[in-house]
Amino acid sequence: MNPPLATDLTVRRIFLSPGHSYFGRHGLGSMRHEVIETDLVECVAGRGLRGDRFFDHKDNYKGQVTLFSAEVFEELCAQLGHTQAIPAALRRNLLVSGGDLNELVGRQFTLQGVVLEGMEECRPCYWMDEAIGPGAEAWLRGRGGLRCRILADGWLRRNTPSLPGELTGAVLAGGASRRMGRDKAGLPLNGAPLWLRQARVLQRAGAGVVGVVRQSDQPALDLPPGIALWHDTVADAGPLAGLQAALSQCTTEWLAVIATDMPALDASWFQWLRGHCRPGCGAMVHLANGAHEPLAAIYPRAALAEATRRLAAGPRSLQSLADALIASGQLTSLPLPASDAWRVANWNTPAEAGQPAAQAGSVA
Repeated sequence: MNPPLATDLTVRRIFLSPGHSYFGRHGLGSMRHEVIETDLVECVAGRGLRGDRFFDHKDNYKGQVTLFSAEVFEELCAQLGHTQAIPAALRRNLLVSGGDLNELVGRQFTLQGVVLEGMEECRPCYWMDEAIGPGAEAWLRGRGGLRCRILADGWLRRNTPSLPGELTGAVLAGGASRRMGRDKAGLPLNGAPLWLRQARVLQRAGAGVVGVVRQSDQPALDLPPGIALWHDTVADAGPLAGLQAALSQCTTEWLAVIATDMPALDASWFQWLRGHCRPGCGAMVHLANGAHEPLAAIYPRAALAEATRRLAAGPRSLQSLADALIASGQLTSLPLPASDAWRVANWNTPAEAGQPAAQAGSVA
């Protein structure tokens, strides 16, 4: 059996509703049930999106999650003149961009690591003329979206693409790799060394400048054009030295940091974090045990001062640095569901490197 297709779709908006406004209301008139927009939703295989009206609707239901094209919505509004229409009125779960949804009918595909199966077009009905405006139903025939089944549990996140000049990226690849027994940066994954795979993740997340941070005595990497090499300024000072070196090179508002040994992270992770950033403030997750994950985070450039001070005088723990930045309003801390912790799993031993993290490999 062929593996699921890896798509380039970007999740722009996520909508849930606890009740049916139109479904099953023929001849009765519509009912108003609120549409709730969220930036994170749990997908449960065979059941649907937790918190949505179609969750556990019935066995093997074809519409456990519904997708709609952002490009189609923009074209609909422009051609019919419905400039006041909003995507939530469609009552589809996911507004996505970057692909033709009709091409996914009858195919299994992945979206942010979640495996979906495209079942059929989400055909428009006459309620669309009420929800969007006159002519919407007819215009949407053949482009009403996609109904899917959920084949694997997971979480979907809203993506916030970075604008040019907003984001710098850094791959921290200066660790000693003692338990691995070799330089983790060079471990292969899908035909590319980990450091290159991670650099591509950051580029796809919108980083205009990407650097790989190493210690000066480590072997050279075969860097392609567009990827820089930065060095720790203090040797053997742990990941704080790599972070401080990257912040020193950062000329944008934010710095996205990724450890070289986290093979399950993808661009959508950083686009989700980006949605929680604001000027002078980055974003980071914390695990169920309360620990921060500082090596898969976005830092504000303003964090350089605190990182430099701690590199010189201590403490050098990234956990304590995160505590300080959160307390000063320079970081927003977001909870990471326990069932999604696989995304930040790292490779520390040869055994772990031989068993890639679930769904690792895609850089979408």
